Amino acid sequence: MIKLQNIGENDFKQLINAIPDARFLLQWAGPKYTYPLDVAQLKDTLKKTNGEQPSFKVFKAIKADSSDAIGHIQLMDIDYNNSSCILGRVLVFSEYRGTGLAKELVNCAVEYAFLTLALQKITLNYVWKLGGYSGRGISIVQGNTINGTWSYDSSDNNGGTLTAQLQ
Repeated sequence: MIKLQNIGENDFKQLINAIPDARFLLQWAGPKYTYPLDVAQLKDTLKKTNGEQPSFKVFKAIKADSSDAIGHIQLMDIDYNNSSCILGRVLVFSEYRGTGLAKELVNCAVEYAFLTLALQKITLNYVWKLGGYSGRGISIVQGNTINGTWSYDSSDNNGGTLTAQLQ
């Protein structure tokens, strides 16, 4: 069981240490950050979390039975008018990989976006070529099943966009 907490400057060192090289950073964050990841870049991101309707929510994931941080996740480009955001920069620290916590981390962020922020659409952008995909997606949010449509668009031939839409 995990819970999300807002990230603070005291958490930067652990996140920076989890990024071993430029390739990993690009895979995790896309081109928005440059290697080596540093405090200044993270402070710039943290500035976007301020205000009544911040454009970013940046979380660390904490094991509920301890104070151990197990990873990191962001809701980005939050658009309150269109009720949407981008889910990204999902990272489970190496010592917790293979334990199923990534799925729980994503579910917590989806729950936060849909229930706390009252958003209706979450998009996941990625840069891996997977071929076309579309199907039904189901997310479990506070014990209720929320059916949504998941679709994959690879029209740019460089990656694609996976979108979840509540119905």
